[in-house]
Amino acid sequence: MASIFGALALGFVLSKIIKFPEKAQHFVGKLSTAAIFILLFIMGITIGANPEVTADLGSLALKAFIIAAAAVIGSVLAVWAGTALARRAARD
Repeated sequence: MASIFGALALGFVLSKIIKFPEKAQHFVGKLSTAAIFILLFIMGITIGANPEVTADLGSLALKAFIIAAAAVIGSVLAVWAGTALARRAARD
C-alpha cells in the first residue's frame, strides 16, 4: 500500500515541478482511462471465476449497495456542511 501512495505522491510532485505539454496530459488521461477499464475487466473475470463469491453474490450486492449509498450520502452531507461553514465564515 505504501508503494501505491508513494507513486501517487511522486507523480504529484513531478507534475508540480515539470510542466507537461497539453498533448502529453491528454495522452496520459486517455492511458489512465484505458488502464482503469482493463483493471475493472480483469477484476470482473477474477470475481466471476470464484465460486464462493458467485454463491454469495446476493448478500454481497446488498452490503456493497449499502456501503456505497452511505459513502455517497456522507460525502454529500460533508460538502453541504463545508459549504455552509465557508459561506458563514465569508459573511463574518
